[in-house]
Amino acid sequence: MDVNVSFPTDEQFQEQLIAAIAKQVAERIPTPDVPEPLLTRAKLAKAFEVGGGTIDQWRVMPGFPYHLKGEKSEAYLYSEVYDWLKNNTRRA
Repeated sequence: MDVNVSFPTDEQFQEQLIAAIAKQVAERIPTPDVPEPLLTRAKLAKAFEVGGGTIDQWRVMPGFPYHLKGEKSEAYLYSEVYDWLKNNTRRA
């Protein structure tokens, strides 16, 4: 059985890698249609399999870490209170 398999050259692989990284970076850049906070919330909620609620709603829920109540960044909050969010937000 003769199988003709071609592997990318180093140069082709490098081009594909750069294109993949550029695509990921482009997906993270907010657009006028999708502002950063909504993009971040949607992506992180999907990644953590939690849904519902906003940063302001989380702050008033019981057990929310007091030292983070003034924190503005949702991405930071997600990383700091992952377990709390997973236990206290509705499933998407």
